[in-house]
Amino acid sequence: MRRHLLALTAGVLAAPAFAQTPPPPVVPGTVTAEAVEVVRVKPDQAKVYVTAASRNADPVTASDEAGEQAKKFADGVTRLKVKGLKAVADPVKVSKLTDERVVIRGGLGGPGAPPAETQASQQVVITITDADPKALADAVDKVQREAIKEGLTGAAPDGMLSTRYTSDMVKVAYLKQEGIDDLLAAALGKATKKATARADAIAGGLGLKLGAVVSADELPSGGDPASALVTTSALSRGSTAVSPAAELVEGELVRTVRVRVVYAVK
Repeated sequence: MRRHLLALTAGVLAAPAFAQTPPPPVVPGTVTAEAVEVVRVKPDQAKVYVTAASRNADPVTASDEAGEQAKKFADGVTRLKVKGLKAVADPVKVSKLTDERVVIRGGLGGPGAPPAETQASQQVVITITDADPKALADAVDKVQREAIKEGLTGAAPDGMLSTRYTSDMVKVAYLKQEGIDDLLAAALGKATKKATARADAIAGGLGLKLGAVVSADELPSGGDPASALVTTSALSRGSTAVSPAAELVEGELVRTVRVRVVYAVK
């Protein structure tokens, strides 16, 4: 089965890491221990976010062009007849663009200056529901290929991504709709027991015994515990940038929880 990893715009991480968490203040007469537990679940839903955009001096023309591209893509995806697929288009967004690099005699603007451009964009959200991870990934691939075909990804028609690829144009989120909260709660319990065992071992090595709990916290790892976000480049080119919070590996969402426990010692 293909290996999908969560892609970020940051550099490549060789192994899962965690969000930077400041060390706890040193409290005399205490022992601090941390532990992690990994949760693995199979996703049962994917959302593909595809954005069509157009620039034109005339805002109406820009809006019409973006809307036409979005509709063409949505119609093409619907014709794929993928099981459990729904396409919904968000409203068109319009904004003015200015280019401060354009300087003419007398400063910016004035006679001879190019007209201010308008950018219009419309996002199409493709939701695919399927309990089979392979079928889900295959469906996502088909939707991405349709986006490439319509020129909405910065990729060439042959499917090879351009070096000018903009990751904001196409994004994919794999999700677990139900059950993830219970699994995370169980993982937190296991991680807490591990942390306690480590604290007990540290105290025992010092000839001490654990006393009352001073504090117990879940440390932040970032991201949505029920999803993993993947850009088109990750799926089409095998990106190896891994999120510190979650990744999709061999058809599974992987989430790591981390806890820190501080005990008084006696």
